[in-house]
Formats: sequence, C-alpha cells, structure tokens
Amino acid sequence: MSSKGRQRRGALAAPCIVVLCLGIVAPAQAALSTGSVLDPRDKVANRTGSQVDVAGLRVAYDDARGSVRIALAMHDRWVGSVADPSTLGGPEGSLEISLGRRDPSGCSAGERQGDLSVEAIFSADQAAGTATVVGQSREIEAREEQATRGPREVTYLIDDPALAGRGFDCVDEIAAEAGLDGERDTVPGFALAVAAAVAAGSPTSPTTPALAPEPSIASPPGAARHAVSALPASRVSIRASQSLRRLLRSGLRLPVSCTTPCHARATLDIDRRLARRLGMPSRLARGSAALVGDGGVGLKMTVRGGAARWQRALLHVRPRITVAVMATAGGEASVIRRRVRLVR
Repeated sequence: MSSKGRQRRGALAAPCIVVLCLGIVAPAQAALSTGSVLDPRDKVANRTGSQVDVAGLRVAYDDARGSVRIALAMHDRWVGSVADPSTLGGPEGSLEISLGRRDPSGCSAGERQGDLSVEAIFSADQAAGTATVVGQSREIEAREEQATRGPREVTYLIDDPALAGRGFDCVDEIAAEAGLDGERDTVPGFALAVAAAVAAGSPTSPTTPALAPEPSIASPPGAARHAVSALPASRVSIRASQSLRRLLRSGLRLPVSCTTPCHARATLDIDRRLARRLGMPSRLARGSAALVGDGGVGLKMTVRGGAARWQRALLHVRPRITVAVMATAGGEASVIRRRVRLVR
C-alpha cells in the first residue's frame, strides 16, 4: 500500500478511535427509582410477635449501581433488651418481597426470569436476609443498615453488580409472616417511578428522603394498650441442651407453670437463611397447652413430619425455643426465647 493510502486510512480511523474513547470515558446514565405504600392497621396490637402488622414499605432501586434499599415500618414497636431475651417483644418474623418489570398483564414480580425475590427476618435484635434473581441459584446478602433502624423501622440494603441494568419498575408479592404462629400480613404492590438520573458507580446516600422510612405511621388514638399487671405469673424451664432423639421420636416437653389460668404456646425455629442453605423448614416444632392455674404441665412440642432426614444437620445448629404464656382472661403475653443445643 502506498504512503498516501496509509495516510488516508489513518485519517478515517482517527475519528472512530476518538468516538470509542469518548464512549468509554463518558459516565453511563441510569435511573434511581423509588416507590412506597402505606398499609392501615389490620391486626390487634401486641408485643409478643404473635402477629405482625406492616405500616408501610419504601423501596429504592439504583439501576446503575445495582443496589436495592427496602425500608420496612411496622405499626407495633420493637421493645425489650437484647441483653435479657425474656424482655424482648414486638413484631418478629419474616418479610417477603419481589421486584420486577411490568408487562401488559401487570407486575407479577418474582415470577419471571430476572426478577428479584427477597426473604428477610426482623426482630428486636436481628434483621438480615437473602435475595435471589429468578433463574439463578446464587444468593445475594440483604444486610441491615444499622444507621436507619428505629423503634418500628428497619432498612435492608442489597448491593450487587448482578442487579445493575435490570430496570425494575414495580414491587409485588409483599407479605410479612409472624415468627410465633405464622400469621401473615399481605401488602398491595406498587410501581417504582424514576426519581433522578444517577451516574454508574455513584454512591447513594442512605439519608436521601426518598429512601428513608416515611413517618405518619403512628398507632391511631385509642389503640389497645396492655397493662403490665395483665402479665401472667408463670415459670418456664428451658435447658440449654435438648435431646435430638427425643425430639424426633416423641417431641420435647417443657415444664410450664402458672398461678392463674393461662395458655402457653411454644415453637422451635432455626434462622430462615440457615434453613434455606440446609434445605429444611425454619420451623421445626410447635405445641400448645392450657393450664388451669396453681399448677404445672409439660408443654409438648412435636416435630413436623420428615424431620428425621435432617438429623445429622440438626446436630450442628442452635435452634431457638420461644414460649409465650398468656392469661386465659386475656391481656399481654409473657415471652421467653432461648437458644439451645440439640445433642444425641
């Protein structure tokens, strides 16, 4: 090729190189989408965790960074001291939520390839979870943002490059389930609207008003309040080590006594995230008993069917026993939670 031809070819290639370079240097623009829903009180106020009542939910999705913030607000406060598990109370359970894209038939997030399904736990002393992209087996951590926790509110952050560019624009399949007896509170889905344009890799402040849980969710005037005097005088004995063989064969018995007529309920649970990893249910056993007062009873927890096949795995976990005792006449329940070890 002649020198004149090489010069002409180089002149044509130069603008292409400049365009490519500009395309690489220029920051990619994407959307920060937010949305929220408020849910009126539809459960009886309680401190025991036997029911959960969602007050509102706010979601923010950073399409460029691949981050999702989920702010959950409850009608009932978290109360008690982590140092003394017997005082813990308030909402306790799990949250399910899905993000996806709308189509002509609606949202239906969580059902299509690429949707994001989230499962998280919440209580007075713990909030964490996992997220899974539909069609993928890898789990993504949903961690708590400690700076945003309030007496009734908690925020989860899911931050992963796999979530970038998915264009989530709606939220659906929202449900909170009580950890004590499985009562569910379902919440209607909502759309995510573009709030701002953000550059790829730019940080999203957790204090942005669009991401913070909204106020105005206080309990209405005249909401039920239980007096401390309504707590039943009871005693529950939970040993630190429990027999796994007895649990699988005939169930566990917990000595419970009351000075007045009462009703006691007990559950044996492992963390939901651990249960998913082991392929077993998070609730292993449950039971209840009625006491006439001035006496005791062996509250029996029976294991759910099929648990025997997880016998080896159960020796390496520390499940939690939760016992709620409530006076037959009504009022507030006394709740005790203890971590135990299952031994042969």
